Amino acid sequence: MHTGKKVGFIALVFAVTGLSPCKYNRTPSKERFEKHSRIVIPEGVKVLRDEYYNMPPDYAIIYDLKIPHNAMPGLVKSIEKSGLYHITVSYKRKAGINEVWIEKGNQGVWKQIPSGYYFSKDEGKTQYRIEIDTAKNIFMAWEGSAG
Repeated sequence: MHTGKKVGFIALVFAVTGLSPCKYNRTPSKERFEKHSRIVIPEGVKVLRDEYYNMPPDYAIIYDLKIPHNAMPGLVKSIEKSGLYHITVSYKRKAGINEVWIEKGNQGVWKQIPSGYYFSKDEGKTQYRIEIDTAKNIFMAWEGSAG
């Protein structure tokens, strides 16, 4: 097949099947996690992973970033000003995982943990989790739904 025919064939497949090469027309991960955690992800981050898994009725989004060293203080200030940062919220260690316990109806909570910061939010069947390692400058986020 010639290059022109290949491109035409691929476009036809997208048109007929309704598939889209632009990540399923979903809201970009950066916008999703900024909205739900009420923080501003700094400019100049390196995207390590931005993956979407669709397993109807469930789905998962994994969004990992490398934060520039000079941007970490601004990110920490963004967490503290989010209105969701609560120093008094306790976290417990369960099955080797740090879990933040929040009250039903909460808008989410940021908690300082030994390695940096942790965010947790449950909205219906959708869960949001973010862990920021301030020593390694790593931002690890997960969004998922269990049908």
